[in-house]
Amino acid sequence: MIHPSSSRPAHRGLAAYALLALLLCPAGAPAAALQPDKAKEAVTLRPRFERGRVLTYHLVSDTTVQPLRPAIPAAPDNAPATPPPPPTRVVHDATIRLTTLSVDDSGAATFVGVLTHLKVTVTVDGHDSTVDLSAPPPPASAPGTPHGADQPPAGDAAQDVPADPLADIASALISSLLRIDAGPDGAITELTGLEDARKVAAGSPRRGLQLLGPFGPHAASNLGVIFRLGPAEPVAPRATWSLTDRFALSPAVTLVRIYECTLATLADAVATVTATGSLTIDHAPGDPDAAAVGYAVDDGALSLGAHWDTARGLLIDRTAEQSARLTANLGPATSAARTTSRLTITLTDVGQAPPPTAPAQPPPSPAGSPAPPSATPPRPWPSPAPSPSPPPTR
Repeated sequence: MIHPSSSRPAHRGLAAYALLALLLCPAGAPAAALQPDKAKEAVTLRPRFERGRVLTYHLVSDTTVQPLRPAIPAAPDNAPATPPPPPTRVVHDATIRLTTLSVDDSGAATFVGVLTHLKVTVTVDGHDSTVDLSAPPPPASAPGTPHGADQPPAGDAAQDVPADPLADIASALISSLLRIDAGPDGAITELTGLEDARKVAAGSPRRGLQLLGPFGPHAASNLGVIFRLGPAEPVAPRATWSLTDRFALSPAVTLVRIYECTLATLADAVATVTATGSLTIDHAPGDPDAAAVGYAVDDGALSLGAHWDTARGLLIDRTAEQSARLTANLGPATSAARTTSRLTITLTDVGQAPPPTAPAQPPPSPAGSPAPPSATPPRPWPSPAPSPSPPPTR
């Protein structure tokens, strides 16, 4: 357990760090503007969803927040300087398995996702705290609900979990059963199943949101990069396009992230994409609170490298790095921190879900005795629905 220290910033300042750290978790953007290119060869960097396909990805998210000054009201000139708190580093090492339940006529798809392994390490002032978990058996509950949420703990299992916010949050994450809806372009339109983990994090005394890492409030954007790398329009080698996404920090403040992408090479049905980017803060015009409560970001640097399988329409690997200095003006208190993030996603397996099997028939009943009631084994989620054949590869 990580114990608070009196020299650390106030809770409100930490919340600002955590929120901005989550927003800076490198992720893709749903909108793109394609620039003209005269190359003849072109491919579509959009997913080809297939019913029953099972994708397994290894995800590593590494984020460090280095406070530059404490989040406390300005001290008088003659007051002793308060040193900033130590940096906090949070690393999520996870394996996620995504099963395609259905694909409709438009190409939109529904997935079930589970974390089969999760290791979270938090480092504060040189001291590590680690939780390493494997997934429990699949539940008999519907998608969008945590594993085993409708069943009591067996024996003394509940007593085996330490009363540690990090352990509680990690346990809630790996016990989540995700339901993901993605549009034909790969953008996630809805993601459920992380509600309990977020409640646990919200109840954590400090750094709760930061401990969620890529599975925090913007998980749909962070996980959406698995399905979406570029625009829906075909692109050719050396073509460029812009990816832009916007996150509301408050009703009047928006974080804007822009990637300038290039299709660097295309060989053997593998597209290599590189990008650099920038971060800006937009304040609503005429916002009376902009000077009193707001955010600023500068000295930002973003880079991206990825490989895309154009034949199968899926991400092979992706690495994004970001660094920026963030300032949160919280009225009487002002905090500043440098946040650096690295998110790596690697495809480790492509499989096929087994078709649903009919329940075994009970043996015939002896003459004169009532037939036993039929039993239908529970399923962890609905059977996949029929879907149209995938379009030909372009």
